[in-house]
Amino acid sequence: MLDPLAVQHAGPQQRAVTGSRTETVDGWQIVAVKGVDTARRGLQREFEIANQVGAAIRKPTILIWRSQRALIVARSETRSPRFAAASARLAEMGWPVSVRRFGGGAFPIGPGTVQIAVTARYPGLGNSIEAIYERLGLLIASTLAAFGMAARVGETPSSFCNGRHDFIVADRKIAGLAQHWRLCGDGERCVTAVASVLVDTEVGELARIVDHFYAMCGQTIDIRAEAMTTVRLNCDADAPSQRDLTAEFLTHLAAAAARMGLSANSSRPTMPTADGIRCISP
Repeated sequence: MLDPLAVQHAGPQQRAVTGSRTETVDGWQIVAVKGVDTARRGLQREFEIANQVGAAIRKPTILIWRSQRALIVARSETRSPRFAAASARLAEMGWPVSVRRFGGGAFPIGPGTVQIAVTARYPGLGNSIEAIYERLGLLIASTLAAFGMAARVGETPSSFCNGRHDFIVADRKIAGLAQHWRLCGDGERCVTAVASVLVDTEVGELARIVDHFYAMCGQTIDIRAEAMTTVRLNCDADAPSQRDLTAEFLTHLAAAAARMGLSANSSRPTMPTADGIRCISP
């Protein structure tokens, strides 16, 4: 079933390359989507998984995926009287707009970013907002460490979708995190924690498209490219440009998820080193 909020204002699209590998580890399902999907399909998959986990017909799930270019916005952004016109214009520019159920500001995704969605019934991922962010953050931090980066958590003024749980490398935002809580049919709660990691993309273009969207909606927001960074800008500078660093990051992330227990009842995971991560095929 398609989430009615995951509405995509379609523009020119490349054909999506789909397929996935599902692995069950320690009571968790890890789904790594192969290739580049559409943002609409990715958000739909997140919604379907949340429904299934909430209904207790699916195990807690970690979904990892990549997308074609899109601007993801919160439902509150759609209240602007200029939203429809701005969305149509961005679609014409090759940046279709999709609406998510989470709060926060607009943020762009594309083939050079990796999306993560971790869904569990309460308290399978943690019993507080902070604990859940910590669990997801450990997974991201361990993967960044495999690429030689030490990250910290904090706000990054002038970045898009700025929040106090941003992941920062070299004083610049490299990932943003968010959460969505919902009631299940049996009265229990289900939580989805998500993240978007900037791996191999042009931050100047991302900043411009977010700034352009807000300007068309009649808002002035100071988005600066120098507030963001990417995995490529902070790892091996001599790596060949044709190297698919984003696919490698997704693969490492899936391997780290398989190795680290995310259950709230598991012991605190140990940060792995680069030598401790082995690539698997997504």
